[in-house]
Amino acid sequence: MMNNKMISLLMMTFIFSACTANTNVVSDNELKAPSASSIQAQREVLYAKKLKTLRGKNATQEANRAIRSGAPYIMAYYGGRSNRVLTPSVSETQQRSMTGKCQMRLTDGFGDVIYGDHHKQYRQALRSYMTTFNRVTLSACLRK
Repeated sequence: MMNNKMISLLMMTFIFSACTANTNVVSDNELKAPSASSIQAQREVLYAKKLKTLRGKNATQEANRAIRSGAPYIMAYYGGRSNRVLTPSVSETQQRSMTGKCQMRLTDGFGDVIYGDHHKQYRQALRSYMTTFNRVTLSACLRK
């Protein structure tokens, strides 16, 4: 019969071998966060694609389509650090008067950071698109 010391020694051996037999080892390369320049480059590619798509749209046609569907809405975005919701071509008074009458849809891409030229161009084009869209849908929203 084995004595207690021998059993303890065997148990310790099993425990330590189980701890070192981990096959889910993560290398140092897998733990590194992406660099700022890598994130910026990825965002620039994304906003170049979004800009191309946006340029292919017609704000007036899209707004009229929303009105015909019976669900006109106003486009808006967060104003960065001010944390205000901004609605191009819609005054605060108009915005208050359409509460409960019309949806407001928030868009992305308007944070405090501009990732590059494509992002800047996208923001400018989107703001212009939103201004035209909102001018068309505003009267329909106020009539509801």
